Amino acid sequence: MVKSRLLRRRTGQRSERGAVLVELTMVVPILILITLGMLETGLAWRDHVTVTQAARQGARVASHLADDPQADQEALKSIMAVLAPESGRLDFVVIYEANGSGDVPDANCLTGSVAGVCNWYGPTEIADINVTDAVWQSLDHDADWDPSTRIDSLTNPDHLGIHVQFNRPWITRIFPGDGLKITGKTVMRLEPEPG
Repeated sequence: MVKSRLLRRRTGQRSERGAVLVELTMVVPILILITLGMLETGLAWRDHVTVTQAARQGARVASHLADDPQADQEALKSIMAVLAPESGRLDFVVIYEANGSGDVPDANCLTGSVAGVCNWYGPTEIADINVTDAVWQSLDHDADWDPSTRIDSLTNPDHLGIHVQFNRPWITRIFPGDGLKITGKTVMRLEPEPG
């Protein structure tokens, strides 16, 4: 009788261990997926904050320089300084007139420059930001919306917007697609330094 009780107790312990193992194999993959999803979401959020900060910094510089011939070049330099470790994932930057448009650039500006409305800078143009001022002027990257024409009058100041698009690939590949397109936009009033 004592022997049968011990045998039943051992058999019961083995079946409990087996049940725990089955439950563990069901729960662990779900926990791993949740953890990887949190990792991807956290990294995407960090990149969104960085891209938004880059757009703000670029708009701040462009707003201060206003109608200076190097306004776009200096704005791009400040954007790249914020994005420095991740600069290779920058898709494009649009510097646009934002009077009355809110923080959204003209739809045509997202694919190229539009005369009198915006300047579009892709990787090729952004690679030129460290050239001398004279070389930058000769390249005419900012010819479509020339910085020297940006201020109508001090009574009716222009507003400038910066739109930055950044490519963030998935690291863990648990989400579909290649990654996210993260955008940051900022609009500021042109406020040149008096002088």
